[in-house]
Amino acid sequence: MGPFTRRNLIDLLDAAAARPEHSWVSGRVTGRSERVVLPGLAVARHMFAVMPVAYEPAGIAWDAPYFDSATPWECVFSDVLLHSDAGIACHGDTAVADTLLQTDAMLNGYEDRADGLHLQTRPVEAIDGTCLSLLVGGHRNYYHWTLDCLARLAGAGEDTLAGVRRVLVPAPRAEFHRAGLAYCGLEESHEVVPVAPDATLRVERVIAPWSVTGYHQPHPCIVPFFARMRERAPVRDETWPRLVYIDRRGGDQRPLANEDAVVAALVARGFVPVRLESHPLADQIAIFAHAAVIVAPHGAGLANLVFARPGTIVLELLMDGWVNWCFRHLSVLFGLHYDCVLGRQARGDGWVHARPWAISVVHVLAALDHALARAPA
Repeated sequence: MGPFTRRNLIDLLDAAAARPEHSWVSGRVTGRSERVVLPGLAVARHMFAVMPVAYEPAGIAWDAPYFDSATPWECVFSDVLLHSDAGIACHGDTAVADTLLQTDAMLNGYEDRADGLHLQTRPVEAIDGTCLSLLVGGHRNYYHWTLDCLARLAGAGEDTLAGVRRVLVPAPRAEFHRAGLAYCGLEESHEVVPVAPDATLRVERVIAPWSVTGYHQPHPCIVPFFARMRERAPVRDETWPRLVYIDRRGGDQRPLANEDAVVAALVARGFVPVRLESHPLADQIAIFAHAAVIVAPHGAGLANLVFARPGTIVLELLMDGWVNWCFRHLSVLFGLHYDCVLGRQARGDGWVHARPWAISVVHVLAALDHALARAPA
């Protein structure tokens, strides 16, 4: 099906404002952006002063005094094709470029040819009435599922949530998908409609709450949302560790070459290494909710910081080739005490996330001691 020409959503909204009688897309702001003050980096500032780094996204330097959060808003599509579990939105000969973010042509069933976007479709299913859509690309990744998919509910208007019955969600593939839907309470209040990776829907009207964490600028509205999820999650009768190291030795991206040495040094200080991929979501929530100190290399598992309690100490291990502030910003929003330590990535060609890196164990332990000494009693 196609070809469809990619057009940016802002251009479509501008065109709709000029000719609303011919519009199939509209937008509505449901909140306002908020300025979030960033405390200084007590330890890492000394490293950033002497080590060149690559910021992602570019331009958000280590000494930025604040960030301005995303603005909560909703997009409304009428008589729209929603393709795949990513919710690629098309109408007429137009594909909304923004709905292709974090998608993959093979996984999401499309071809990007010279004449435009072509959808690989099976028979189209028609859905009458109004649906809320949480369909989004990248949801196979735990970070994107948690912050870019579920968290959209936090930015939806209360009247929107009360006024719709059906919610389109990516068909759950992993335990964290199924558990996340259960703990956010959506299944108790709405009819949840799973959308398969190869499905194409023609929907009469779709309300799509836009990301309130976009470009790593989370809005404070997510704080009570994740607090409710934490309280809904079942907790086993277990003694959870207070000192936690998030172990990434089973991961296939950003391999920390000397992670064995880092783990050994932290275990000697009483830390418990945890491989999150071996735990169900309820236990991951409990681990972060009970931890007093969390040390971790940068990775999707740190999305669980949204379940940590205010005052928790967070020490993130970052490589100089990829400095992304998503977890620093989450930490500030949730009242956590954040600092980081820089390591060096092996130089060379190839994908930045495939190259190994190493970090000084001495620097990690010194930063930990500094954070513990400054923490409130």
